[in-house]
Amino acid sequence: MEFVAEQINNHKNYYDLGYRLIKRYWGQGIATEAALASLKYAFDNLNTDEVFARADCENVGSNKVLKKVGLKLIETFDLNGVKHNWYRTDKAGFESKKSNKV
Repeated sequence: MEFVAEQINNHKNYYDLGYRLIKRYWGQGIATEAALASLKYAFDNLNTDEVFARADCENVGSNKVLKKVGLKLIETFDLNGVKHNWYRTDKAGFESKKSNKV
């Protein structure tokens, strides 16, 4: 979880969910577990009301993980000439998703 102070996609001063894995670890559920732990930390410890995330539109795996953990696709935007999806969730949405067992 990173606090982003510069403006990206018309947003500033927000928490951004992100993760990176070496290719040999893809598809093992590690990104999903890391995303869930990060969201829990954001809502329980950082006391934020919402979390955002972005993923390259071509990154099927990351887009799948973000949706799986309960982030909702808001829009697509251009970041440095690359199309990205913009996601958001709030504490209520996360709690609802958590109770439905990811």
